[in-house]
Amino acid sequence: MNVHARPEEIREFATILEQFYNETEDSSCRVRQKFESLDWQDAVRERFAEQLADIHNALVKFKAESEDVVADLRRRAEVLDNYFDVR
Repeated sequence: MNVHARPEEIREFATILEQFYNETEDSSCRVRQKFESLDWQDAVRERFAEQLADIHNALVKFKAESEDVVADLRRRAEVLDNYFDVR
C-alpha cells in the first residue's frame, strides 16, 4: 500500500475547515440579525434580502457538506494512524 497522506495534516485541515464554517455561520447570523433590525424599506433592500437569503442557503448547504467531509477526514486519519502503527 502506497500512502501519500499524514494523519496529523488531515486532522489539522479538518479542524480548520470546522472552524471556518462555524465562524462563517456566526458572522452570517450577525449580519442577518442586524439587517432584519434595520428600518429600511425599498427595492434595493428587497433585492439585497433575496441575495442574503441565497447566501444563507448556500452556507447551510456548505456547512452540511463540510460536516460530512470533516467526519470523513477524521475517519481517514484514524485509519492512517492504524496503518502506520502496524508498519
